[in-house]
Amino acid sequence: MGCDLLAVNHTDEFFSASGNECYKIFRKWKVVNWCQYDGESDPYVVGRDEDCDGQPGDEAVWVLHRPGGYTYIDRDNNETEPNNVPLAFQNICNGIDDFWRKVDYDGGFFQYTQLIKVYDNIDPEIAATPQDFCSYDNVTCTGQVGLPFTIFENCTPNDLTIKVFLDAGANGTIDANLLNLTDGLFDDFRLTGAYPNYQLNGRFPIGCHAFEVHVEDGCGNVNSELLNFCVVDCKAPSPICINGLAIELMPFDNNGDDIPDEGRMGIWASDFIVSASSDCTGPIKYSINRSGDAPNVDSTGIMLTCADTGTLVVEIWAYDGAGNSDFCETYILVQDNMNACGAGPLAVGAAGAIATEMNNAVEEVRVSLSGQASATMMTGSTGAYSFNDLLGGYDYSITPSRNGDYLNGVSTFDLVLISKHILGVQPLNSPYKMIAADVNNSKSITTLDLIQLRKLILSIDTQMSNNSSWRFVKRSYVFPRPNNPWFEVFPEIININNLPGTGISNADFVAVKIGDVNLDAQTNSLAGVEGRTVAGTFAFNVEDVEVKAGNEYTVSFSAADIASIEGYQATLTFDNQALELVDIIEGEVKEENFGLVYANEGLITTSWNQLPDSGFRLPASTMFSLVFRATANGQLSELLSVGSHVTKAEAYNTNGEFLDVAIRFSGSELAQGDKFELYQNTPNPFNGETVIGFNLPVDDKVTITISDVTGKVLKLVRMDGVRGYNNLVARSNELPAAGILYYTVETTSYTATRKMIIIE
Repeated sequence: MGCDLLAVNHTDEFFSASGNECYKIFRKWKVVNWCQYDGESDPYVVGRDEDCDGQPGDEAVWVLHRPGGYTYIDRDNNETEPNNVPLAFQNICNGIDDFWRKVDYDGGFFQYTQLIKVYDNIDPEIAATPQDFCSYDNVTCTGQVGLPFTIFENCTPNDLTIKVFLDAGANGTIDANLLNLTDGLFDDFRLTGAYPNYQLNGRFPIGCHAFEVHVEDGCGNVNSELLNFCVVDCKAPSPICINGLAIELMPFDNNGDDIPDEGRMGIWASDFIVSASSDCTGPIKYSINRSGDAPNVDSTGIMLTCADTGTLVVEIWAYDGAGNSDFCETYILVQDNMNACGAGPLAVGAAGAIATEMNNAVEEVRVSLSGQASATMMTGSTGAYSFNDLLGGYDYSITPSRNGDYLNGVSTFDLVLISKHILGVQPLNSPYKMIAADVNNSKSITTLDLIQLRKLILSIDTQMSNNSSWRFVKRSYVFPRPNNPWFEVFPEIININNLPGTGISNADFVAVKIGDVNLDAQTNSLAGVEGRTVAGTFAFNVEDVEVKAGNEYTVSFSAADIASIEGYQATLTFDNQALELVDIIEGEVKEENFGLVYANEGLITTSWNQLPDSGFRLPASTMFSLVFRATANGQLSELLSVGSHVTKAEAYNTNGEFLDVAIRFSGSELAQGDKFELYQNTPNPFNGETVIGFNLPVDDKVTITISDVTGKVLKLVRMDGVRGYNNLVARSNELPAAGILYYTVETTSYTATRKMIIIE
């Protein structure tokens, strides 16, 4: 032909089976020759029984269009070749021996319906890997389970029927139909996902169980599989210890001559337990060991001797049936009032405590002893330390040190208070606070201290260049001029001349956290996070706009109530997949009030405070502006927010009250970090110390668990969290592992987990 422009397509209709097939497909084929078709006429329908033998679809049908406007229906592609068509068929089909049918049709549009029968006798397959899941709940003794599984179906993946049953205890007995519950048990169970990947979700009791999953495909093929899982107790018991016991050594006869040879006294771990802890895998066992010795579950008691006289720091460990353990630290005052140890050369002790000026115990202080003997130890949560087995009559020196947690207790509120001191508006009221304010260790308090401290807050600097993070002053020292602690060199070492035969127990130090003049540093793991009353919210006003990729936008920040604010700090967060920071335009807030170390990650740190002599009469005009280049389309209010990812978000009014920080976009509510969020620990990777930060929408009980890649719990801390930003300082020497670890923060309503890395 001179022109042929063919188009071929088909549509399918599915029907239930009438025989032993699975289902039927009626596939309607349409062929159009656009060189002939007028675009409106109905198609010529080619029948399924064109050979008229009463057996539709039993052989191929050829449609042969020929010049002259005729169309032949035949069993092959040659209408002139004999087909041996029986005479009876010729009469019925209007054909001759050479073809089945001759049609006077030249419309160029043909239609034929093909019948396809689908057969499937292959069962669907179910695959899953047995897993263990942790329970951190010592009340309900349940754990959150999320078990993934996969279904493989070769024919009808969109027509599957799934049933899930629970075999509690994996004893072969079905206990519940989890997708058809009527008794309220396991009502939080959910089957989620889509073919081929699904997940079984819910809370289940501690123990090993199995899901029995039944799958039926659209052809009636059925298969089932047992998916085994275990919920294990990962929550260690938390012993509560008596804070110290006094023990008298009793005379003991070693050789049976009725003459005392030494002093002894046994003491048991259970003697120190205030109240028994409850645990899902009890009963709880207790052990006791001297601080520094390896704990042993079988060491239920220890024997005290003359070598222990003085203050002996001990650890009381609690173990549950799942192998979880935790300890509390306390001390024993070992006395020899009966002279059971004799009058010979007696080993005595030198002990003391390290605490802030508010008597908050400071742990993780390295205390070094030098002189006739040398030793080193770390203070625990009580802040106490002791060196035993020292010979009386000799000279010794005790030196404490701690360094590394530079930002602990440091905020812009400290800058506000130090500024007031420098200008004489509100002098710092103790020599220890003045030492804390001397950030650069220049023996004076100047604006240079403010500059260095602000760089720490903004994460521009990570340490103090000429100072350690903690200083320690002999507690018995009296400053001759309290308003000038540098009038003479204050003692940071305790020198003991001619150690008395009774030892000493009051070698105490006052710990000073550099930069922290409002005394809110976290000093020990038992202290938790200081609760604060939030008096309201300080809000930046920002115009909400729609941004288009390729355009630049100047985002201005103003605040109507800035005159009532003494200072603020925060982390401004922007979506770095949609916005690129181009510039910061100064207003009242200057360039030095920003940190751009993490700008490539979409994080800008900011810290600002008014000078006390400004009168707090600043206008509500633009404080500063951020210039962004949009790399994707979006709404500014969805791309820009304020939080505590690096620098904690908080503000301070002229009454000294703490406020939340938020952004108020035009025409919208406050956009603030009033939600649960677990931040990445900083620094990461780390060796030494790292800070785990998280944000709470309300005051809540918090459990922080650090575990290795096998799920073994390495550290567990409980604290009372406060609304807003909270943190925990983790130390590598407390974690007996290196490499990848996981930390989980769990509240009554939220749980989140992140990964961190310890390097050697």
